[in-house]
Amino acid sequence: MKILYLSYSDISGGAAKGAYRLHHAFLDNGIESELLVRRKSSTDNTVTQYSVTVSEHQKKLNEYLAHTLYPKWKKKEKSTQSFNLRYTGVHNIINNSDADAIILHWIGADTIHLKEIQKINKPIIWRLADMWAVLGSIHYTDNDNQYISGYNKYTHVIDDIESAIWHRKKRYLSHLDITFVCGSNWLSNKIKESYLFSKKKILTIPSSIDTDTFKPFGKIKSVKNRYQLDDRAIVLFGAQSAINDHRKGFDLLKRSLQKLKKLINPDAFQLLVFGTEHSGKTTLVNTPITFTGFINNESELAQLYSMSDVMILPSRMDNLPFTAIESLSCGTPVVGFNIGGIPEIIDHKKNGYIAQAFDTNELAKGIAWVLLNPDKMKLRKLAREKALSQYALKVQAERYKALLQETVLSTQV
Repeated sequence: MKILYLSYSDISGGAAKGAYRLHHAFLDNGIESELLVRRKSSTDNTVTQYSVTVSEHQKKLNEYLAHTLYPKWKKKEKSTQSFNLRYTGVHNIINNSDADAIILHWIGADTIHLKEIQKINKPIIWRLADMWAVLGSIHYTDNDNQYISGYNKYTHVIDDIESAIWHRKKRYLSHLDITFVCGSNWLSNKIKESYLFSKKKILTIPSSIDTDTFKPFGKIKSVKNRYQLDDRAIVLFGAQSAINDHRKGFDLLKRSLQKLKKLINPDAFQLLVFGTEHSGKTTLVNTPITFTGFINNESELAQLYSMSDVMILPSRMDNLPFTAIESLSCGTPVVGFNIGGIPEIIDHKKNGYIAQAFDTNELAKGIAWVLLNPDKMKLRKLAREKALSQYALKVQAERYKALLQETVLSTQV
């Protein structure tokens, strides 16, 4: 069995790390895999950065889109957008390979032109990390059901880019024999109710992590000293663009911390934040806060999870965030809102706490429940057990292996 794995990046961003981990899980479990990316950040020789190969006409069109139209369209949306209108030629690399199947992972940011997906001549498994496949250019929505009923026909591509992109997906992709894999039942249900892909094969296979890397370390004095942390309880928060991404809910966390001070001793905890360009110490809502900056070393990140007392997920929308899974794997309970795939990760009052969506009083109550819990060791033990049983790399690789065998065999009959 040989597969080609297409992703925007290998280790830059949560979705990319998911692709990279699964790629190596394949290799470790007897599946020949090559990870093909538009932007390579690692030095891994099993990862290949492809070169864009297009005609002169396509090259000029790509430049016009990137420098003229994309900036204009991005001004209309605060959230992440992917248009995938620039030609890449990567479908030729895929078709000329000897791979038995292709897995598409996070393919936004012009990893592949929508029309080029239509030209792939191998079995396609599309592993979704968000809702982009059934929307226009945006990756998430919480107030737009057009992905269910279908977008109205746009009058002009420049003025109505959301509808224009959606109709291109309908034209190029809706008829293809694609198997969809989602990390959460929440996302699987979104795809099942979509206009474009409701009749396709849709499976849920949770994302995985290296549970030997993300493991309990306990309180590490050298790490505490590095970030000048004291003996107060550590409330941890982190994400890609943790403070600037509105979807991640840092503003909701700030409100919750104000309310937390009414539930427990206001001097009993401190906030630790990773995933921002900031580093150093400051004060937020009268709470000591330490910014670690960006952390690319997974072992160092695991140490932060381990030494923390609770991990907070105040996201407004999320599929199956790695931060929650990584925290559980390190034995640290997680508190988050009842949205997206988060309730599939957190078992309420067993390895964390699920708060009513966007209720900052409830979020504060959940944090207090963990910090004041008389049996913290049991919480940590149950957190670790959940990660080992559901999110270990080998568990995910075996599920994909069975799916790949079924998919490839069905095309050979």
